Formats: sequence, structure tokens, C-alpha cells
Amino acid sequence: MINSNKRGITDIHNNLVFIVEDNELYSLMLEYTLSNDSTAQCICFKTGEECIEQLQLDPVLVILDYWLPGMNGKEAFERIRQIKPQLPVVLLTRNQDLKLKKELLKKGLYDYLYKEEDASKQIKNIISSVMDKVIRREQRQTNSMRIIIGVIFLIALLIVFMYVYR
Repeated sequence: MINSNKRGITDIHNNLVFIVEDNELYSLMLEYTLSNDSTAQCICFKTGEECIEQLQLDPVLVILDYWLPGMNGKEAFERIRQIKPQLPVVLLTRNQDLKLKKELLKKGLYDYLYKEEDASKQIKNIISSVMDKVIRREQRQTNSMRIIIGVIFLIALLIVFMYVYR
């Protein structure tokens, strides 16, 4: 089930965070905390499969529980990595398996957090960091477009100048 407490799915731009958590109370608490304390817009899913079906919405971050119905968090992370290799994924879980943590971090997991009192604070910091990266990337793209447009304008001006003064 998709949940969003601030805007419809079609209105959300590049500050979208997916929360994949089958515990509805924990999911709502996390969504409420993140939506009120950051610029993130959250969409909640109960399964990894639901999340994966909606990846075309282009979230900037996925927060993923490990123990999920259907595919578990590891399987969902691996599938997300296949579809969107650069998408940051955070595993938020009670699973304290250090071997699993090391394995997933080696495979590119952005972070592995334990469900503790300060987990939402840690996630807010991660969201802030990810949003900063998105903003910097967009600024680089805008600057690159400005340079390209400037070069095209100068070339056009040069062609006009050469044509007029032949």
C-alpha cells in the first residue's frame, strides 16, 4: 500500500524517500518524523515488491526494513541495486547480524542502521546528506547547460559575423 501524507504521487519531485516497512505503526512514526523535520516527501510500502514496482518515481533514498513479507530486505536491496545502481539504500532493522551488515555494505548499501531511539535522527542526517548531493548534482547540470548554451550562442554569433563580413 502506498501512503503519502503531504502530496499526491504525481506532485513529488526530487525529494522523494521510500520507506519500506511492514510494521504500520513504525512506518507511520518514521514517515511523520521525517516529513515534519526535513524536506523529504515520504511514500510508505509494506513489501519490497511494492517498492520495486514504484522505482520509476525516482526516489533519492530508500529506507528498507530487513524482515519483510515476501522478499526480505537483502533481496529487495539486491533487486534495487540491479535496477538503480546509484540509488542510496539504508537498511533499518533489528537484525544485528554483523556478517550480513558487512556483506551488504560491501555490495553498496549506503548505511545499516539499528532500530533504536536515535534511528530517526540518523536517518534525518542521511536524508540531509543525500539531498545536499542531489542539489550539488543539479547545480552542476545547470552550470553545464549554461556553458553549452553559451558556447552555442558564441558559435552562432561567429557564424553570423563571418557571413555578414565576407
